[in-house]
Amino acid sequence: MTKKAKQARRPTQVRGTERFGHILDMAAGIIAEKGLDHLAMQNIAVTAKTTIGSLYHFFPSKEAVIHALIEQHEQNLQDILVNLEERFNIDNIQNKDVSVFIGMLFSPYSDYLLSRRDYLPLLQFQGFKFMESKLLEFIKKTLRKRYPNLDEKQLIIEADFIHAIATGILQQATQRDDKMAFHFVPKILIVLTAYLKTIEVNYNC
Repeated sequence: MTKKAKQARRPTQVRGTERFGHILDMAAGIIAEKGLDHLAMQNIAVTAKTTIGSLYHFFPSKEAVIHALIEQHEQNLQDILVNLEERFNIDNIQNKDVSVFIGMLFSPYSDYLLSRRDYLPLLQFQGFKFMESKLLEFIKKTLRKRYPNLDEKQLIIEADFIHAIATGILQQATQRDDKMAFHFVPKILIVLTAYLKTIEVNYNC
């Protein structure tokens, strides 16, 4: 996919911005309901109730639609991370129950995955970029605040493992069946809570 093919023509006027957003919403709905393989320019135009010419005015290709959706998700997830950082800077996370702590840390992401079911297929299409994860860095930061006496080397290992549990399960489930991943999301929170309890027992945290 070339850089030129990816680029959508973002409107500057309010009406155009609304149409642009509506088209993306309809494209996301197709992916969530039928999968990425069913995303085609004609299908998008029909679902969005717009002409094919109007669609191509904003998006020169299907790849441009996909890229715009990925950019939208990246911005949304960045906003979630900013809100989390603000919350964790205020709350005393050392005294939180493990299940509450895990909920604070991961529920905003799990809620997003369940409400935007086009994201995981798009992430699978783009490729899971584990080493570039901002969530991983945030997990390390929050573990440092919760367990200030835990050895840094061990803390990094535990943060990497917690991140691998969440992202690895989602990746494997998405590869097998898009719908399976959404059934696994609540279970991931249960697994993470159980593992963190084990950490606290093993290291007397």
